[in-house]
Amino acid sequence: MGQPYNVEDAVKVLSPLLKKNKLIIFVGSGMSVPSGLPAWDGFLFEFIKMVKSLDLKRCKVEDIHEIINDAKEEIRRDPIKVASVIKNCLSKCELSKLDQFTYNFWLTNLFSGKKPNNRHIEIVKTGYPFILTTNYDLLLEDAAKTLGIEDLVGNSFTYKEANNIMSFIQKEKPCIIHIHGIAGVGEGLPIDEIILTSEDYNEIIRKRYEAFSFALRMLFTRYNTLFVGYGASDPHMEDIAEELAFLYPITDEDFDLPLPYSYLVITRERYNKIFEFWKENRRTHLIVIDKFEEYDWLLSELSRRAPRSSLPNENQPKLFKPE
Repeated sequence: MGQPYNVEDAVKVLSPLLKKNKLIIFVGSGMSVPSGLPAWDGFLFEFIKMVKSLDLKRCKVEDIHEIINDAKEEIRRDPIKVASVIKNCLSKCELSKLDQFTYNFWLTNLFSGKKPNNRHIEIVKTGYPFILTTNYDLLLEDAAKTLGIEDLVGNSFTYKEANNIMSFIQKEKPCIIHIHGIAGVGEGLPIDEIILTSEDYNEIIRKRYEAFSFALRMLFTRYNTLFVGYGASDPHMEDIAEELAFLYPITDEDFDLPLPYSYLVITRERYNKIFEFWKENRRTHLIVIDKFEEYDWLLSELSRRAPRSSLPNENQPKLFKPE
């Protein structure tokens, strides 16, 4: 795959894909951190604190409270293992009504009162045909409402709405797709449906919602993908790589035309750790940034060069310089 891109070179590669309607975006928890929400490991830490407050009397795991207490320290060393153990323990517990209330109150309180930040604004302003996210929040939708982007407002789906998603893909109508569900909407997000690990994804989504997995395959075989918000503090990055490999198992030899690529924005401190893993096996180009402010420039520059066609005139870029 060659050397990684810096943000200036990445814009030169990505903006033509956007103008050809061939680039979608995959939004991680890092994009919501400036709005006051935790990154993935921070969410896990808050989740463990909440679980510690539960009564959990009807539980087949006798030492569950000891396990949860140990998890507070272990989370810094191996957060994915901690998530797997905690979820496995909870699956053997019958939550009381008080426990369920405590969980729902915690989740509602965590996401309430948050407002979209400039990164959400720039993402929805840009002409991505589809916006995918693993985030439970609705900040992208709130940003679209703020800007009056009618083709995104009301067109937001979860993995439980595969038929709607496939219809939008076939008609090439833009929408926002929540890979892991949404907190506080409809039935909410039951505690046993929180996606914390790749095992959760396998059990909850791949096995129960095969049509949704098929819809994602349609996207990944038709569009290039830009991954943002999966930075240095996000230990879920390796799981996302495995998800992509599962959804995208085919090779160029299966088609007459070259397959799309993925573009992953990472910090330089993560570059050496994951580069070889992604470079050789995931058809992925890396975009390396030295500071998080470069995210702002990258997203705003893509928005400036390829704004969403349905963006109201008053929100269109004012000074569009020729390339």
